[in-house]
Amino acid sequence: MIYSFQPGSYLFLGHDIDFHVMRLKALEEALSDGRFPVYIDYESVNGYGYPSKWFYPDILLVPFAFLAKITNLIFAYKSLLFIMSILCGILMYISMKRMFKSFYIAATSSLIYTFSFYRIQDLFERSALGESLSFTFLPIAFLGFYEIIKGNYKRWYILSIGMTLIIFSHVLSVFLTAITLFLLLIFYLRSLLKETIRIKYLFYSVILTIVLSAYFLFPLIEQLNSNLFYYNTHPLFYLKTFTVDPIMILWGMTAGNIYPNQDKNIFLVSMGLTMGMALVLRLFIKSKYIKIKGVDLGVCIGLLYILASAKFFPWDIFPFSKLEIIRFPWRLYEFACYFFSIAGAYYSYILFKTFTSRCLVFSFYFITIVFVLYNEGNTARNKFEEYNPLTIERNSDNVYGQGALEYISSKVPSIKYPEQREKKVKNLHASTQISEYNINKGITQFEINTLNKTDALELPLFYYKGYHADLNGVNLKVSESKNGLLEIPQIKGQGRVKIQYSGTLIQKLSPYISVLSFVILLICLIKNNRKENNEIY
Repeated sequence: MIYSFQPGSYLFLGHDIDFHVMRLKALEEALSDGRFPVYIDYESVNGYGYPSKWFYPDILLVPFAFLAKITNLIFAYKSLLFIMSILCGILMYISMKRMFKSFYIAATSSLIYTFSFYRIQDLFERSALGESLSFTFLPIAFLGFYEIIKGNYKRWYILSIGMTLIIFSHVLSVFLTAITLFLLLIFYLRSLLKETIRIKYLFYSVILTIVLSAYFLFPLIEQLNSNLFYYNTHPLFYLKTFTVDPIMILWGMTAGNIYPNQDKNIFLVSMGLTMGMALVLRLFIKSKYIKIKGVDLGVCIGLLYILASAKFFPWDIFPFSKLEIIRFPWRLYEFACYFFSIAGAYYSYILFKTFTSRCLVFSFYFITIVFVLYNEGNTARNKFEEYNPLTIERNSDNVYGQGALEYISSKVPSIKYPEQREKKVKNLHASTQISEYNINKGITQFEINTLNKTDALELPLFYYKGYHADLNGVNLKVSESKNGLLEIPQIKGQGRVKIQYSGTLIQKLSPYISVLSFVILLICLIKNNRKENNEIY
């Protein structure tokens, strides 16, 4: 898969690849300079600084940032895709083996899920790294939910671990996962009420998820509440804009890798043939089976999610209008992939009883996937230009490689403002003397003499809560200017001004909360394991 889509010593320029590769680069530099955990990419957006870490967690990227230090960015990025794909298959296999107690169902669903066509699109065409990472950990979350609802509820912590890893992958995916689990919870509510102790453990899992993910979750909530951002007031994406014609949905279910009219320049969101086959198999099953009701429920939710991407879906009507934050309705395809891959494995398990016939079915899925990878890889070579992150000039025309700059203050006049504004410290009084202005590793310094007058300064830095400024070591108040930039509203005197993002108290404490929570969980698991072993012997 990696070879088909990312051959040679370069990458293909997928939709969001520049943004995510630069995230990895910023993290690599922070680790090299000893600035980790870093919250601001200081070089980004013409040096105004952009905080992608708050909104796109970086903890899973850390090992690959270290790898980039000893190799290069491109190799590290490819390794990230490779290892996370292997891990995706392993975790799906483990979770399905636990749920269905069948090697065939576990292996087949793992194969279909890992190489589902929408996941391939996420990895390469869309280059939506955060969402594609969430694919890896989704099976853990659903396994944990299964244990609480139907299995051994004393394994409730599995849901917390899965949800935490999804949070560390992609915030919107955990939001959609929570909605999906809520739908499942409604269906199983009657049986859940018969064993109310399971509700208690479900509540425990929610609390544990919050503290385990504090490293990312608490700073995110703090920043979201500190200001209004472009995604609040200048949205570039609307759900209705990205809905799909029903005929194209059907095309994506039956083909996926074959474009209508051979137009390879369009983006056709697709489930692919392997997913469509799962629905067809259901038509041949007449008898009742123990777990088929749960599998069918997943298929129904998957079909509902696919229909939600259609143009006729009422996204502009309450309560769906409140989900505008997800931007693209076909993000829901991730969950359809999960449910359909289980269905494809389970339905074929029922229909094909012998070892030989199941091997043939598995081989058919395998060959189909290889064909899709080969064909779509060739399409990608013709469709995308080669990409080298170190040679691309980033400016307002390509939004500085930062998506849509959704997370700059809503007061910033425009995304072109960092280029239009002269990159210097602006002051009110012409008599104020400013010299030796420089920025090094995120630290801004300059000499100032206000000539005994009180002045106000506006700096070429986007404002975010957590900046610190001082004059000769004496703290200065900082605030947001009318242009959404960092402002020192009052300054008087002579000396050296130093400005850096030192973070907030919540940002400094939250990593310790996560680590402490993990250590306590680990100790409790070890104690429980010893207790169970003693009871056995």
